[in-house]
Amino acid sequence: MSEHEAIDDPVLGRLRWDAVRGEWVFAFTVPSGKSVRVGITPEDSRLPLEHQGLTEIRDCVSWIVINEPSIRAFIADHMFEGWKSGWYDEEIDEVITKEGFQEAISMSGVSILEDRVATLYYNDAGLFGGHAIVLSVRGRGEHFIDEPQLWG
Repeated sequence: MSEHEAIDDPVLGRLRWDAVRGEWVFAFTVPSGKSVRVGITPEDSRLPLEHQGLTEIRDCVSWIVINEPSIRAFIADHMFEGWKSGWYDEEIDEVITKEGFQEAISMSGVSILEDRVATLYYNDAGLFGGHAIVLSVRGRGEHFIDEPQLWG
């Protein structure tokens, strides 16, 4: 078996090797029904993924899928007031509440690096002028690495 042969995982589904990006890729569906692309960058692409923290990756992804609405609530708790005071435009913005902010943003992708920290990327729904909202988690979400940030 080639080290880059597709893997059918009981939790993650079908993982395939993306040689251009040098990562394993798959997708999961969040509770809203949206499909989210995930890329796993292995420490050593020559070694089987099973020997590079696959159990921890499974646990982390399972936690993200189950808790995605709570993750958006965490982001809203940390970013709504700053958005409202610095980015909100009453002439064009339809979002006016923290709950509306939480519902507007949506997960667009996940990157899991060699240290098995998962970086979650959210579409800002135009609230921050098209910037991505980024948040990193470790393990089963025992803790967020830091507060959500804007990228782009």
